[in-house]
Amino acid sequence: MIRLQRFFMVITTLVFCCLCVGNMAAFAQGSGNALDFDGADDHVFIGDIVQDNYSLSQNYPNPFNPTTEISFGLPKAEAVKLSVYNTSGQLIRTLVNGFRSAGYHQAKWNGTDESGSRVTSGMYVYVLQAGEVVLRSKMLLMK
Repeated sequence: MIRLQRFFMVITTLVFCCLCVGNMAAFAQGSGNALDFDGADDHVFIGDIVQDNYSLSQNYPNPFNPTTEISFGLPKAEAVKLSVYNTSGQLIRTLVNGFRSAGYHQAKWNGTDESGSRVTSGMYVYVLQAGEVVLRSKMLLMK
């Protein structure tokens, strides 16, 4: 398990470094958009890096306790909703609900529901809705 976590940590670091190198090149060319926060404490937009399609990455770490990070990418600016559901389909928490620019974004979940109460250990599904696109993935909270 530890080897697998280290493997994912190395892969995540490499991907982030590649994104940063591309972003630094854009910054050096005078675009002026380095790492910008989009106005919320738990969402990050990485300047001029735009992708061709929608993406929803596996949360990291997974399994997690007490917090995890979910990354997603948008090919164009639009209204986005990122929500967490239990395996019964009940809404647990909405992490993102609003307009986001094209590019990569991140949201953190601290294992609490809408009222701030900690949820139980188990499998949860996170769903990204952007326009007519719906992407889903599973995550595991272990206490």
